[in-house]
Formats: sequence, C-alpha cells, structure tokens
Amino acid sequence: MMALLAGAQLASHLLQLTEGSDRLLPEVYPREPHVGRFNLTSEAARVMLQAADTHLGAMSVPYALSIHEDYLKTCLAMLERAGRCSMGTADRLKLHAQHAEVERATAGRFGADSLAQLGHAAPDAELHYPQWWPGKSVPGGQDRRLDVDNRDGLVTPGEAQPSWAPRGRPGRVCARRADPGAGRDQGVGSASKSAPAASLPREQWADMVVDDLVDSDPHVLRAPDRLRRARGLARFHYQDLGLTSSELAAALARR
Repeated sequence: MMALLAGAQLASHLLQLTEGSDRLLPEVYPREPHVGRFNLTSEAARVMLQAADTHLGAMSVPYALSIHEDYLKTCLAMLERAGRCSMGTADRLKLHAQHAEVERATAGRFGADSLAQLGHAAPDAELHYPQWWPGKSVPGGQDRRLDVDNRDGLVTPGEAQPSWAPRGRPGRVCARRADPGAGRDQGVGSASKSAPAASLPREQWADMVVDDLVDSDPHVLRAPDRLRRARGLARFHYQDLGLTSSELAAALARR
C-alpha cells in the first residue's frame, strides 16, 4: 500500500510535465500498459492521483483486518495443538470473538486501547465484512478512544510482555522479538504475536522448528547434519525462545 501511495505521488509529479495539454494519456504514453484504459487528460489524472491516499486508506482497512483475522486463526490453531482450546475453535471463530478466546487460552488480556485500534477500523470493515462485527464497533462492545501512546498490548498481570515483529512464517512471527530498527510494533497486533510465544510448550516450538525445516527441505530428516541445520534455523528465526540442542534433537527424533 505504501508503494502504491508513493507511486501515485510520483506519477502525479510526472504529469506536471504535460499539464495544460488537451491530449489524452493514451496519446501521451502509448507504450505504457493499461494507460489505454484511461481516456483522461493529464490534469484529470492528477486530480485522481492526488486523492490516492484517501482511496488506498479505505481499501487497506478490510485488507489489514483480513490478514489480522487469518493470523489469529493461525494462533488459535497453535493453541488447539497445545490443548489450550477445543478442536475446531480456529475454524469456527470470526474476528470479533477471536481476541476473547486468545485471552482465555493464554491467561492474558488485551489492553482496552489496543482493541480500540480495531474499533476505529470497524465502521469501514462493516461495509465489506459485516460478519466480523455483529452489532459491535469495538470487540467487547465498548467504544473507547485510542491512546496512541498506549503500549499495553497483551499483558499478564504482574508480567512485562515483550514486543514482537512479524517475520515470515506464523511460528517465526511469534517467536522472534522486534529488531531495534524495525519501528514500533504496538497494540493488538503486537499482543497477538506475543500471546502464543508465552503460552505454548517448548516441545511444540521445537516441533515447529522441525516442521519449518522439513518445509524447506523434505529430505532433511535423512541428512547427517540435520541437527546442525535445525540449530541454525532456531537461532535465526526462533532466537528468543532459546531452544537447546537437546530439545531440537528430541523434536527430530519425534519425526
């Protein structure tokens, strides 16, 4: 979305070169793919491009919420595997009910202001995905104002939870801390990443490392250096879990 936004602004700037011309874009740029679909003058095209931030913002809301719902579904599937919630929970629950189930399964809680971030997006989401928000503007049914400085995320009483940043596969997302230069990863997104990391048994994490390894090389279990490769993958993508060689060797043996 950011690339499209930047591209729109760059294109708007470029069209200043033909400002005032009555010729249509297909005449000015005959070799550019798809330009033939737009019988617009440069001036009319610039007006549309300058409003790109509004249109892209509206498009991104359901897109971002669908990614978040899919991620929480993956987290719930991981918690199912650990016996923290009943089988079928991940497939059954929609976004409006997923956070409460993650709270129950992990004995943590989402900060009210973190959930309010989703509440601000919900009115736009209702236009496209009304099943997500049946009669609610904020998960839990309360309309709270967003405090942009709040970084509660998911907190267990008496414990400080780390911040997490997305890294490829869902297991890697939950297992690795944010890089110092990766920017602030806060709120409900950060909370949903930290929840499984703090709640799943270490044996399951070790099994996920092996699953990850097998996905990248189906023949790795027969390789003489399989433990070394598992250690390398765990050190790079699951480093904050601190999985030991013995835990990884046991996971390989279970396969």
